[in-house]
Amino acid sequence: MRNKGGLTSWEEFEKNMLEQFPFLPKNFTQVNPAKNLSWVGDYVQKQLQKSMPADFKIPIFNDNTGNYELHETHRSLIVRLPVSDHFELDHTKISVNRNKLRIVLPSGEKQEIQLKKQVNPKQTRAKYKEGILEIQMPKMPESQNFHDVFVESENEE
Repeated sequence: MRNKGGLTSWEEFEKNMLEQFPFLPKNFTQVNPAKNLSWVGDYVQKQLQKSMPADFKIPIFNDNTGNYELHETHRSLIVRLPVSDHFELDHTKISVNRNKLRIVLPSGEKQEIQLKKQVNPKQTRAKYKEGILEIQMPKMPESQNFHDVFVESENEE
């Protein structure tokens, strides 16, 4: 059934899209695209794996330009970083100093994140669950950001 502009009904459009693009979720028109488009990245990664030579490196970070969330609570900074299915937890190095977080993968790919506040590196913890790497870094108390400096006098008295 066509309307005045020659377009087909919405249901017909959905049916045609699903026939042409079988990787689309069955409810793709009802999904809020701003919420979660991870299925697009997953599909592209799978297609690249199928079509590229075996020695071709596929990025582990879903987006190396800053695809992470940085949250601040009253006690901690929390970084949540989505990683692909190829993420190797055992061979990944996570380092932190008071101002910066660094994640280095076995392939040499790395991501550095500048932190908004100073954190305590020794108390930093990380966990990986369902494609998300989460790093929790306790903030340094404001009083510990400064150290007293003693001044020696060279004046003779």
